[in-house]
Amino acid sequence: MKKRFISFLETVVTLAIVLVLLQTMAEDILVLSGASWTIRRVFLFTGFGFDLFFTLEFLIRSWNALSRRSFRRYITRENGWVDFAASIPLLVFTSGPAFFSILTGAAFAGSGALIGLLKVVKAVRMARVLRLLRLLKIFKRIRFADSVMVQRHTVRIVTTAASTLIFSVTIIGTVFALTDYTGTENAWMMDQSGAISSLEQRPDWAAGPDNAEVWGKSQPSVMMLKDDDWTLYT
Repeated sequence: MKKRFISFLETVVTLAIVLVLLQTMAEDILVLSGASWTIRRVFLFTGFGFDLFFTLEFLIRSWNALSRRSFRRYITRENGWVDFAASIPLLVFTSGPAFFSILTGAAFAGSGALIGLLKVVKAVRMARVLRLLRLLKIFKRIRFADSVMVQRHTVRIVTTAASTLIFSVTIIGTVFALTDYTGTENAWMMDQSGAISSLEQRPDWAAGPDNAEVWGKSQPSVMMLKDDDWTLYT
């Protein structure tokens, strides 16, 4: 009975791995295609849910390994480092802040103060590639050969090659994300300055949700407009 339950949980985790990879690709496609904020917000919520799920999985596995005094074996030989790299950093630096920012309404893309954070945000976004490390958990369960020794070496080779590729893509992407694109940032800053100027020239835009809705739709780069504690447009 216990083995069946453990097998069921492993199946759930494997299914979650496949779903989170699909979710990550779909979210990027929506961003590139300019999908509405309402749809993208749903994917941000689901991304947070997946990262929270995998963080809990890592903590439970770690606690179980510590209780059996085999934490080192879990981290090294059982790919526990994959569970860590693809869960806690993403929850703390990517999906977690985005989730709580939406809940508290603390995001207004027109704020000029955000310009200094653009490179950091782009670099952190690249960390989502670490979710691909979850594929290593699936590779481990694929049967490549009947021989135990051949199977072990094959899995090790595939795991090493895949992890090297994923980390290389992450590092290269982070370097490009931190590259100074002055022209792009200046254009972004001018766009935000124009949005703020139009709001200052027409203060009646903030007089109510209806006017704010019209103004917000005329400014594609604005995600949210707040007046004190009231959210007028998202």
